[in-house]
Amino acid sequence: MNRKILNSFVWKLLERGGAQAVQVSMQLILARLLGPEILGRMAIILVFTNIFLVFIEGGFNTALIQKKKVDALDYSTVLVFSVLVSIFFYLLLYVLAPIIGNFYNDNELSTIIRILGVVLFPLGYNSIQIAYISRNQNFKPLFLSSSMSLFISGGVAVVLALNGFGIWVLVIQQIISSYLNPILLNRIIKFKVNLKFSLNRLRSMFKFGIGILAGNLIYSLYLDLRKLLIGKVYSTEDLGFYQRGELIPKSVVTNFDKVLQSIIFPTLSSLQDEHSKMKHIIKKTMEVSAFIIYPIGIGFFIVSEPLIIVILTDEWLEAVPYLRVFAITYSLWPLLSLNLQSIKALGKSDLIVKMEFTKRVVGLLLIIITLPYGPYYIALGTLIERIIELFINAYPNRKLINFTLSEQFMVTLPSLTSAIVMLIIVYPINFLTISMYYKLILEISLGIIVYLLASTQINKNLLKYFIKVLKQK
Repeated sequence: MNRKILNSFVWKLLERGGAQAVQVSMQLILARLLGPEILGRMAIILVFTNIFLVFIEGGFNTALIQKKKVDALDYSTVLVFSVLVSIFFYLLLYVLAPIIGNFYNDNELSTIIRILGVVLFPLGYNSIQIAYISRNQNFKPLFLSSSMSLFISGGVAVVLALNGFGIWVLVIQQIISSYLNPILLNRIIKFKVNLKFSLNRLRSMFKFGIGILAGNLIYSLYLDLRKLLIGKVYSTEDLGFYQRGELIPKSVVTNFDKVLQSIIFPTLSSLQDEHSKMKHIIKKTMEVSAFIIYPIGIGFFIVSEPLIIVILTDEWLEAVPYLRVFAITYSLWPLLSLNLQSIKALGKSDLIVKMEFTKRVVGLLLIIITLPYGPYYIALGTLIERIIELFINAYPNRKLINFTLSEQFMVTLPSLTSAIVMLIIVYPINFLTISMYYKLILEISLGIIVYLLASTQINKNLLKYFIKVLKQK
């Protein structure tokens, strides 16, 4: 992580972290106002729009980042392709909407899906804007536009929720945010792209792009399958608890991960022929990620009950077990992702498809096994799957960049040890009979102190690295 990478990381972290902080805050406020059942219904609807969004982005936005040299014709070609695909999939979604409503015995879903489907149009263009920004590693504009659009759309949603608009609160929020963000971003970066199209340019990116599309599609379909099944086999209220338990750790960890991806992937792509440098960057990034993510994940496990009660009230108490499971599950996420970055940067999209297929077969088996036992066991199946997935993602890098799983474990072990020390010392506070507000404050404060003190003894080298980087900045 040199100075340029660190500077980009800081702004990208602010963009994702700041924007997500606004979004999560708004979601938690809306959760208090709307309740588990409405949130569960919206989760089902978003599954379908998110799947079609994968097709619209098509993997070609990633291909724009991975490609060594890109010009205006490349951007315009991908834009035209995205527009055509978005029109096709909106029409398809429009036709499928009544079928989806009938499947869930909810006639209103059809109307909601058809209206919410309009978010597909601006998101394709937005993905190209992000590709442009990622190549230039200038994330400050994205931070500004994301924060502003989420704040405005969230504010409108809260007002509507207080006036009894029900599920339409969430629909309107999604539409405002999806259109406002690219508009604001374009005014900041002055990104100009025409509507010229080159079939040859599209073909040049097709092999890599289609591989990424296939991998993303398999993953998206599989990831959302759990939500669809919980909503159908059990209830939308159960899905609401499942979703809220997953929301906070997922938001924190996956956004941190997206920051890393947006910075590390372009960097690694520029070092495709220098495997030793690639290994060094991934190793150092993995070490830093573990230092930040492990205490966050274990911290959420510790504070799960007081956090849910303080933020969402007792109505959401059934979300606590899910929060604990997902806190551990998402702690593994950056390691899973970082192992994929070198494979993507080397252009091994065919290998990614094979890996994704293998992982989803394992995941489907776990879903089949856990589905009869209830949503909580489905969540536990997700944790088991992530552990297996860690081995699958790490294995190719043993040959590609000579980075073994045992090396990765040793790199992250000091941070894991410090986090476990924090868990042992802080978790017993949950048994005290004090106010949940005081309990939450005490656990967070003591947890930070214990983790940092443990790190000064266990993780000295990394702390020295942080000090060195800060001095360089």
